[in-house]
Amino acid sequence: MEIIKKYIYIILIIAFVLILVIIRNTDTGHFRYDAKKWARPSYSGSNLITTDKLSALHGKLLMVILSNSRKPEIGAGIKVLSVPPDSILANRYNKAIRSNSGPVILYSENYSVSSKVWMVLSQAGFRNIFIYTDSSDNEILKKEFRSDSLTRPE
Repeated sequence: MEIIKKYIYIILIIAFVLILVIIRNTDTGHFRYDAKKWARPSYSGSNLITTDKLSALHGKLLMVILSNSRKPEIGAGIKVLSVPPDSILANRYNKAIRSNSGPVILYSENYSVSSKVWMVLSQAGFRNIFIYTDSSDNEILKKEFRSDSLTRPE
């Protein structure tokens, strides 16, 4: 009993921290979204859009041009916003994307940049976002993998 009285504050702090750790580890909501949910559109290609599918979209289209890319030839009537990819969540770009009443189309000459930005925006809670591609074939790397002859076991 003497030991408990002597170290009561230390015991209370450790117990409080232990309770917080247990709550944090048992809570399933500490990640905002499920990773499988976000990988599914990328895997199925439903987040990709081509020029011929643009006419099927409803509302005001906003095309976000990433990383000094040139605007693709897609026609008139589409609002264009040039954004550096590393500042996509800056307040002025965030407001412009949220205030758009229709689909947001991401475009970069480098597909990996637009894919990363799509993932960031999707996890930030943005909806109705697509990645523009100028080809309907979304399989860019179709070459067969061949291991290097130096790494092959004999």
